[in-house]
Amino acid sequence: MISVIAGGLSIPVFIGIVFLWRRDWVVAILAGILLAVNPLHLWYSQETRNYALMLFLGSLCLLTFELARARSKGWWWAGYVLFALLATSAHKTGIVFPLVCAGWDLGEVARRRLRPRAMAPHTVLALIVVALFLILDRPPPQPLGRSSSLLELGYTGMTFVGGY
Repeated sequence: MISVIAGGLSIPVFIGIVFLWRRDWVVAILAGILLAVNPLHLWYSQETRNYALMLFLGSLCLLTFELARARSKGWWWAGYVLFALLATSAHKTGIVFPLVCAGWDLGEVARRRLRPRAMAPHTVLALIVVALFLILDRPPPQPLGRSSSLLELGYTGMTFVGGY
């Protein structure tokens, strides 16, 4: 059920992201319909694995990033960092969401010659992620074959709550 709920909730969040990017409801609704009928999205929304949850949390990361850039409020930046960490903890490939956001902001800093202070939320996030990946990631115990990192908590929790 977790994957079904996450997959279903990803659609309106994705519509919101596309609307913020394009400012056109027709394009945003069309993008939401295309996600809703996407075979991979439907498939992953039926699995016990974390892919639908990672997409949902990563989409929330992108949405809060866009809202933080547009409204310059601290709580949107806090939401961005939170959802980026949650997307990364749901699955390690979730790191792509904050990397895309940081790359976008880095391009804006270079293009508009902004102060590097604009990269502060990404710097905080990068420090946390580096700490999680490097400091807490230990070699897996031989009989289990899995690492003992905090990043495994989201994956393990989803697996057991959703039913292995």
